Amino acid sequence: MSHNKEIIRIKNLYQLYYYKKYSTATLALRGLDLTINVGDLSAIIGPNGSGKTTLLRIIAGFERATAADKLVVCNENLIRTSNDDMLRHRRKNIGFVDQFPYNNLHPTLTVEKNVMLPLLIKNNFSWLQARTMARKLLKDWNLTYLKNQSTRTISNGEALRVSLLMAIITNPPLLLADEPTGQLDDKNTNFLINMMMEIMKERDMTTVIVTHDFRLMEKMKKCFIIKNGKIVSLSEETSIKFNQLKKGL
Repeated sequence: MSHNKEIIRIKNLYQLYYYKKYSTATLALRGLDLTINVGDLSAIIGPNGSGKTTLLRIIAGFERATAADKLVVCNENLIRTSNDDMLRHRRKNIGFVDQFPYNNLHPTLTVEKNVMLPLLIKNNFSWLQARTMARKLLKDWNLTYLKNQSTRTISNGEALRVSLLMAIITNPPLLLADEPTGQLDDKNTNFLINMMMEIMKERDMTTVIVTHDFRLMEKMKKCFIIKNGKIVSLSEETSIKFNQLKKGL
């Protein structure tokens, strides 16, 4: 459900990467504009190297923008914010799911402790509170059987589901996912898509997903096409017309 209140407002965003070793530079984002409202379910699609992941990482606060006229996420101005404020932004406002789930998981902890970790990092919750909330979330999503397992021993599909629970357990206002189905087979892809849609509906969580998966795109309210570092097209069809999108890529 969209609330017509902006949660992301980006104007004229540039991102330049300079490679000192080779004395070369790459302009990943070239004056990009983007507006997303509270409650929107949005997909960002485009060719490899078009700037999709770069954009998501800047929104999340993992990277600093080279330049922008406006870069406001969850009412935070990310243009000239301090390192401490950027860290606070990530912890308070962002749930992030990486396409390589083991980037999200701590390999020496059990699944249960991984799900607890975001709550403990926020310092708002006791160990007992965090454990109770983690166990409930694992039970709600039929993952209790994993709670005492090391994340090293679980499958890729299970790891992605656990990563998703870690991303939402603090109930952040903004969920970001970078190619969440990119490493999954059809069975696990369908399972993860259904899980994500239930979570987004249940929590009314604003979601931005970078994806090449048309099964996921068709669930989104908005679909932005990015090419050469700029948003070039927006579809707001409830059911995405695949042929139109393919022509835009």
